[in-house]
Amino acid sequence: EIGHLTLLKNVDLSSNLLTGSIPNAIFNLYLIEDLNLAHNSLIGEIPKEIGDLTKLSNLQIESNFFNGTIPSEIFLLRGLDRLLRLGGNLLTGNIPSDIGNLTLLRDIDFSANLFTGSIPSEIGSLPQLKKLRLESNNFRGTVPYEICESRRKLFIFPSFHLYISTQVLLLCFTICSHA
Repeated sequence: EIGHLTLLKNVDLSSNLLTGSIPNAIFNLYLIEDLNLAHNSLIGEIPKEIGDLTKLSNLQIESNFFNGTIPSEIFLLRGLDRLLRLGGNLLTGNIPSDIGNLTLLRDIDFSANLFTGSIPSEIGSLPQLKKLRLESNNFRGTVPYEICESRRKLFIFPSFHLYISTQVLLLCFTICSHA
């Protein structure tokens, strides 16, 4: 059983036709740094025990069938410094302002879910962020000024990509170009 392999640092079970929920044994892997369960058929809510994996720097669970809200414990994983990919699920609710705690993140994908509310301005305080995907959700309002302001070099450094929708992207360009 995977839970007995406590020295594992990288687990990539992506694209394996996995079904059911995330096995509880995964949460015994306290040294895990990279967890990739993407492109499976996993269901249910993202367990709050994900917060027990305090060494995580990369969490990829996109393209499954997870529902419910993002557990607040994810935003306590301050070691996440590469990827937080939750896109292509059935996640609902707002993206909490606690996302601002993840100051080392370089890549966020929350696309193709059922998120509502406004886009939190705290995303603009993420100094390492290079790629942000928020398209195909049900957000209301405009792109927060802080996101565009923090990307003053948006036109100079094409390594930063903001994918929300064409309309919102144009709005972001307008906000950024008039700042």
